[in-house]
Amino acid sequence: MGSLSSRIASLAAAAVVAGAVVNCSDERSVAPPDDGASTNAALQACSPLEGKSTPIALESVLAVGRHADGTIYVVDGPMTTARVFVTERGALRRKNVAGSSSMGPSDLSLRVDDAADPFTLRLDLSGGATRMGIFRGALTNAKTFEIGVDGDVLEIVGQGEIAGLPVENLPARMNLQAHGVTADGRHVLATLPDVDPTADDYRLFYGPADRVVERPITSVSPGGSLNVAFLLDGREASARFAFTSTDPRWSVTTDRGQELLTPVTEPVDGGVDAAIGGAAIGRASLGAEPLSFFCLR
Repeated sequence: MGSLSSRIASLAAAAVVAGAVVNCSDERSVAPPDDGASTNAALQACSPLEGKSTPIALESVLAVGRHADGTIYVVDGPMTTARVFVTERGALRRKNVAGSSSMGPSDLSLRVDDAADPFTLRLDLSGGATRMGIFRGALTNAKTFEIGVDGDVLEIVGQGEIAGLPVENLPARMNLQAHGVTADGRHVLATLPDVDPTADDYRLFYGPADRVVERPITSVSPGGSLNVAFLLDGREASARFAFTSTDPRWSVTTDRGQELLTPVTEPVDGGVDAAIGGAAIGRASLGAEPLSFFCLR
């Protein structure tokens, strides 16, 4: 994929998708020659939603707090994009921050959406002394809580308490941003990681149901519409997915000309391939034939 300089400011509202079967071999088989390939690299049978965990490190620790049960919670800055890490099984594991709120420049509440153990952390840096509290479970009709009144107070400890612990990122997974199909049954899909995504991380797949191949991307313009330029047989092609009600058209342009895409939203019976972690890919009605994907990497 070509290098792209811009970082995503916000992701466009994704197309609604539902469950389907994805035909992906457990073996990393090399695909046969592809008449639509735009690279000489060997293609691998794959799942398009299988992501790769990326290394991570603490950047600017705002506070470290220890619960009475021994669990340590870390808030890593900056305040505007703070991350939360929790000690689990001998490591610092990053948690998914689902929302944040602030009562001022020295106050921060972070809601962690963990299916097994949801909680909200509050950090107060005012008055020259750091205070931390945790409310375990879901807050009722509130975005934050009062430290020392609700939930539990965390003991502020030094960074030496977490020195040497391995730091683990969130599990990686690719999100389906859009999936359309041409009148003659060729599929176009755009995916993006759900962890720290940038424009460099978009991936695009194009091809008939039995051979939906990842294509090298040359440029991406996200926003109210997602515009992706890619290579097909060494020539420039493009896909456009519009997410606005004023211009909702989806299309793909190749040497065949511009073709409209029908957004895929219908589920397919038969369950979802476990290889993609229960994620859903919608596809048009193609009988019992699954989609077969081939990746560049």
